[in-house]
Amino acid sequence: MELKATIVKTPFYTALLKLRAMMEYKKVISNECIKSNQPSFCISPYKTGTTYVSGLYSGQNNVKHEPMHYTTLKHIESPEFLKKRSAHLNLDLECSGFFSLYIKELRLIFPHSPFLFVARDPASWISSVISYFTKLDGAVYYNYVLRMFFDPITTYPIEKFDKLRKDEQSIVIKNLLEFWIHVYSSALNDELSLIVKIENIDSKASEIANFLNLKSTTDFSAWKRVNRSKSSLEIECFVNIDPYKEIVNKLGYSL
Repeated sequence: MELKATIVKTPFYTALLKLRAMMEYKKVISNECIKSNQPSFCISPYKTGTTYVSGLYSGQNNVKHEPMHYTTLKHIESPEFLKKRSAHLNLDLECSGFFSLYIKELRLIFPHSPFLFVARDPASWISSVISYFTKLDGAVYYNYVLRMFFDPITTYPIEKFDKLRKDEQSIVIKNLLEFWIHVYSSALNDELSLIVKIENIDSKASEIANFLNLKSTTDFSAWKRVNRSKSSLEIECFVNIDPYKEIVNKLGYSL
């Protein structure tokens, strides 16, 4: 563990990521047989409980959380790769937050797959994302989740939030809020998508399993990551929330 903690802080970590991605890509893309499987997905954004959902159903189903993470982010705009990747993984359920940035594209590739979206209160989610990644600042030489997923959304680096100017912080929060609205509006308008509030996962475990075509579970001991140091941001101090209140209300929350 100490060696790994040291390596991830060096350029060697990036080289290892690229090497592994090259090997995984070759293994996936060399498969000439593309099965028409339609796995289930949990594709709500990072920090919405996808880890917990993955653990909840993994006992009796073939489930993975963010498989081939970096490799997929590198090739996520390639339908061929995603089809062959799905056939290679052959999962019952994939829980991957990075697909929330590519909902429309994923639906075109998997037109019959059920999509689960776990929802958090938008202010709570924004606070959690900023708190989690600012805490990781400097812990990893290259945080590919930030660079490849969040940077296109937020414009400014989340992990530097506390060091940004107030106007820059406002842009980060505004962009995160609009991304949250886009994700759950897309889910609401998709006939094969189900939105479940994070606090209702356990009570709706059987309903979720039926929707995702999974074997149900009675084991609620799945590990869940907890960000104990998170603090609550008053997003109205950074953004005029009035234009967003109506749509957020339609999605089951209030600002």
